[in-house]
Amino acid sequence: MFKYLNLFLIANGVFMKKIISILLSFVLLLAGAGVLCANGNFIQVYQNSIFSCQRELLIYEINNIGDITSAPYNFNLERCLGKPASLSGVCLDCTVEPPINLGQCKYTLSNYSCEIIGESFWLYLYYDGSGTITVNGRNFESSQYGSPIPFLLLDSHEGDLDPRVFEQIPSSVTISADGDFNPEGFGIVLERECCWSCIKKSPPVPILYPKVDIEAFSVAGGPSVIKDGKVLSAFEMSPGSQEVFLQVENRGFFTQNDARVRFEGLPQGVTVNVTPQTQKITAHNLGTYSAIFTLGSNVPSGTYQITMVAYSPNGIFDRITFDFVVP
Repeated sequence: MFKYLNLFLIANGVFMKKIISILLSFVLLLAGAGVLCANGNFIQVYQNSIFSCQRELLIYEINNIGDITSAPYNFNLERCLGKPASLSGVCLDCTVEPPINLGQCKYTLSNYSCEIIGESFWLYLYYDGSGTITVNGRNFESSQYGSPIPFLLLDSHEGDLDPRVFEQIPSSVTISADGDFNPEGFGIVLERECCWSCIKKSPPVPILYPKVDIEAFSVAGGPSVIKDGKVLSAFEMSPGSQEVFLQVENRGFFTQNDARVRFEGLPQGVTVNVTPQTQKITAHNLGTYSAIFTLGSNVPSGTYQITMVAYSPNGIFDRITFDFVVP
């Protein structure tokens, strides 16, 4: 179990979230909890939130990847995308000090808002023989690294403290070898770990004025995402900035003096600036707003559900949820 502790600690010096994962695993094992589970998953439980790293076996081919001295072996890395339906593992009640081990448990996430806060890949490379093994351009001598050689691939900004730790997650991995190797002795094991922070959703605020409704969401020079209060299409956006126009209709008989618009459920790395921040909408009239969405280059591709909310300081008028697509 402690065979690769040195590499673990080096890697976790550049990725603080993984310190929690590894230390918790060892603390539980030393405390007599036994093996956490097949993949070492755990869940930290707080008052209104949970934190969990979920480890998954992706490839298990110990002696079955072919002769990489003749042709390189290549595979793609599938990133952690989208919120999982549930989290399972050993639960720790972190509302008390010290935390209490609750044993195996499972959380369904339908009532939680989750974001990915860390991901990494663990690669174990098996070989039989001697020579040089190359992984994504880095050379490793069999005289220095015994089989299997462990590798950690993760996104960090601290630099590679060990040649087996890659500071950026590549889209693919290429492995080759040169030397006196058994051509049938090459194999790999690949695991992925996704770390999630999930906050329990608050009960929906009751609608204040049923006759103040979201009317439109249209992209400047592009399609209408919402028209007449109905979702027509997804909002697709590439990294950069995009202007959109919003409308809220006051179908009631009273002036709304402080009508506002906001967006909920935006993925990390996406911001939106709505102008004006507030306006007066008289009876039977429309309020028009402009919004600038800014999408960072590090936002993973995928489909996210975001919600446009029309509201005032006293409560919510209307809300509409639609798909936000990052290609």
